[in-house]
Amino acid sequence: MQETLFDFPPKQSKSRVFKAHVIDAGSAPDGSPIAHFECSRCDWDSGWVDCPTVTYGKRGISCPICNQTN
Repeated sequence: MQETLFDFPPKQSKSRVFKAHVIDAGSAPDGSPIAHFECSRCDWDSGWVDCPTVTYGKRGISCPICNQTN
């Protein structure tokens, strides 16, 4: 086993966030980007959601069903 270089405790990893990804995207009548998200894990469907940027849609959104903490 390798010795630690410093006396810092190891960092805890972040909890996993399950994401819903875009299945369809387009522009609203006013020109703003909108997207339709679906989770491949639980089949949750978001309906059409306004996206502030295209990158927001590409990153995906957090799935409310898969990320519940009970």
